[in-house]
Amino acid sequence: MTLERLELASNSAVLGERGWSVKVPDIHRVVYRDLDRSLTLEIEGAGSSAANVDWNIYIPTVPRWDRPFELEIISHETWPLVKDRISRSLQLLKMKHAFINT
Repeated sequence: MTLERLELASNSAVLGERGWSVKVPDIHRVVYRDLDRSLTLEIEGAGSSAANVDWNIYIPTVPRWDRPFELEIISHETWPLVKDRISRSLQLLKMKHAFINT
């Protein structure tokens, strides 16, 4: 798998070369968008951490798209790609993070 080129759109948003985006609209959410679907994840400042992590990103046990596609579960094939895109975007935004399963 070759890595896509990422573009810093602002100090809180990243665009992927295939048209998707990741935005951190506030200190409580990160939003991934691809075509007509979006996924909103809760985030929280990690405080001081021995793991050198500034942000916790909370991942639901069964990830689903936002409305109006909330009944659609994100497939096992798609989820690793979405998670990787979010992680790479947050790295570009200089947000040290960890994914926490809920």
